[in-house]
Amino acid sequence: MRILRNMKKWKTSYLLPIGSIVVLLFLTSCFDDDKEPVPVVTDVSYVSIYHGSPDTDGLDIIVGTTGQINALPFEYEDYSNYLNFFSGDRALTFTDANNEMATVLDTILSFETGDTYSLFIADSLRSIEMIQVKDSFPGISDGETMVRFAHLSPDATPFDVYVNDVKILDNKSFKEVSDFTSVSSGRETFEIRAAGTEEVLLTIPGVELYDEEYYTIVINGFVNPPGDNNHELGSDIIRL
Repeated sequence: MRILRNMKKWKTSYLLPIGSIVVLLFLTSCFDDDKEPVPVVTDVSYVSIYHGSPDTDGLDIIVGTTGQINALPFEYEDYSNYLNFFSGDRALTFTDANNEMATVLDTILSFETGDTYSLFIADSLRSIEMIQVKDSFPGISDGETMVRFAHLSPDATPFDVYVNDVKILDNKSFKEVSDFTSVSSGRETFEIRAAGTEEVLLTIPGVELYDEEYYTIVINGFVNPPGDNNHELGSDIIRL
């Protein structure tokens, strides 16, 4: 189990702070010298990326014509935090960090202005794909935390999620990201059980859940890792 925040692998020349709602591009050539430049507001969406393909090596991420946005290889279990993307249709290309000519994943995604999205790189390398989730953050009360689960283990069965022997999520399938559900704040232990059974696939002990916060808990890795792969079934805790 790891607690993830921004991995700080990004090229700061491209990224804006999450608090920046707009990008201002000042056009001066079309106006008289004695007039103030007129700001043009460019629409922005907020996008996070998580690398959840357990047999895929480090990647470089290329966004449209902007070019590569990561400064270091984006490795398995890395998480970007929310980045500012221009809204609309955006081409995302993921290449092998050791071979820029080798495209691992190529996709076009659509982002709406002001909305927040989570992208999950999923499945094994031979069938790798992108999962796009439009994030919706429900209201939250004092003493509560919101959690959701992403099933990114290629060979794990659908699972149920229990807290203190109480089922909170039911029958989540591979590549499914659940809605947020409320649990008590504080230190909790989660059990991932094979759907409809008492078989415990994974225990996630002592997760510190802060009051009125949102978390994504990613179930990743292989139940039975192939070959020399050592990415066994595990979890990452992402505090949003």
